[in-house]
Amino acid sequence: MFAVLSVIWIIHYIFFEVKTIGGDSRYLIYIFLLPTIIGALIIALYEKKMLVKEFKSEDDLLAKVINMFFTYLGLMLFSYLSFGTLANATWNQLNVTEGNKNKIEYIECEISQFQNASSNSDDKIWFYFKGNKESVSVDYQLIKPYLDKNTNDYSIVLKVREGMWENYIIENWNIEDK
Repeated sequence: MFAVLSVIWIIHYIFFEVKTIGGDSRYLIYIFLLPTIIGALIIALYEKKMLVKEFKSEDDLLAKVINMFFTYLGLMLFSYLSFGTLANATWNQLNVTEGNKNKIEYIECEISQFQNASSNSDDKIWFYFKGNKESVSVDYQLIKPYLDKNTNDYSIVLKVREGMWENYIIENWNIEDK
């Protein structure tokens, strides 16, 4: 089941995830934390007998603590992959539906960095939107000519629609000379 949920999450992330900027803490609370925590509680209640048996099987206190930690971590991961993915997919659909009701806006933002991929990150363009640092993932070939340039000479123009909770759905973007 874990493998199936992982594949569903990967497919959703690659093909259906909506790139947004802006927003506030409501996404973190209502779309990420609450579904993940509630899902973990539901799973824990459903598997209560197994969890109790597992915790009672350890005699050593340190082993019990380590066992509890990894069980909790597994519950949270399983919950995120199931309940969290469902909540995120629903959020994306509602956000796009709301965004389609609004007109297209063009927003010019100051670029702070052209990020070349390292072993743990993507190629990105970092910029400031409403005082917060945001990014868009890009292909290396697109930013290669800009890597040795001064970011102050360029801006990013975003084609967006306002969605829910002060989120803006990025439809397209372009790098322009200042």
